[in-house]
Amino acid sequence: MKNRIIVFIIIWILITASLGYFDVFLKLPIQAFGSYVFIINILIVISYLKIKNLRSLINSIPLKLFAFINIFRIFAGLLFLHFSDKLPEEFVYKAGYGDIVAGLLGASVFIFGHRKITYYLLNIFGLLDLVNALSIGMFLNITGNPKMEFAAQFPILFIPLLIVTHINSLTRLPKIMETTLFELIQK
Repeated sequence: MKNRIIVFIIIWILITASLGYFDVFLKLPIQAFGSYVFIINILIVISYLKIKNLRSLINSIPLKLFAFINIFRIFAGLLFLHFSDKLPEEFVYKAGYGDIVAGLLGASVFIFGHRKITYYLLNIFGLLDLVNALSIGMFLNITGNPKMEFAAQFPILFIPLLIVTHINSLTRLPKIMETTLFELIQK
C-alpha cells in the first residue's frame, strides 16, 4: 500500500506540474484556479487524515526532514518578491515574507532544533502562514483580481504537502518526550 501511495503522489506531482507547465491553469477563469487550489488542499488533508497507510508513511519521515523542506520556502518568498510587480501587493507581502520567515525558521530548526518548542514554533507559524496565503489568494481569485493570473504559473503542488507536514508534526510532537526528540530527529 505504501508503494501505491508514493506512486500516486509522484503521479499527482507530475500531472500538476504538467498542467502548470502547459499553462492549463492560465486558460481557466481566475475563480476556477482558486477553487482548484482550495479543493486540492482540502482533498490532500482529508486523505492524510482518513488514510491510515498514508499517515503511517508520513509518520515514518523524521521531523528534521520536515524542517529541512521548509528551507525551500525562502526561495518561494524571494520569488514572490521578485515578481511583486506582477502579483497583488497584499498577496506578495504577506505570502512572500511569510514564506521567508518560515524558511528561516526551518533552517534554524534544522541546524539547531533539539527542543520541542522550536518544532512547535516552526510548525505553528508555517501552517498559519500557509493558511493565510491560501486565504488571501482565494479571496483575490474569487474577487477576480487580474494579477492573480500570474500566480497560476507557480508550482502550487507543494502547498498541500507542506500543510500535511505541519499537521503531522503538530500531531506527533505532543507524543514525544523531550529526551527522545533528539533521537527521533536523528533517524
